[in-house]
Amino acid sequence: MTIGALWLVQSGPLWQHALRLSLIVLVVAPLAHLVQSRRRSRGEQSHGPRPSLPRLVAAKIALLVIAVIGTWLLTPVLPHTEIVVTLAVAVIIAVLGPVLHPYMLLDQDERRRTG
Repeated sequence: MTIGALWLVQSGPLWQHALRLSLIVLVVAPLAHLVQSRRRSRGEQSHGPRPSLPRLVAAKIALLVIAVIGTWLLTPVLPHTEIVVTLAVAVIIAVLGPVLHPYMLLDQDERRRTG
């Protein structure tokens, strides 16, 4: 959802905006994962399944790639491309999110292997 919202308020060249969002994805997700790991190491029980960091980052990068390609292709033919791309990302998340959600989580065997 954040990627779509930030895409809507983009400014500057497309490559700069994509680079900024890539850095956000590659920094925020690992930091959130680190916070969860620290809580677990202190003995705090986390309720519910744990997300897989590589899968989560890959999914977010895939959304970013779709947004970049969509913007690049639609800019010459549509005004306000950022709105169209933002809506498309929202629809992709709404449709594919529930389908892909189970694959973003670690199962019991994977949890034991990763600690």
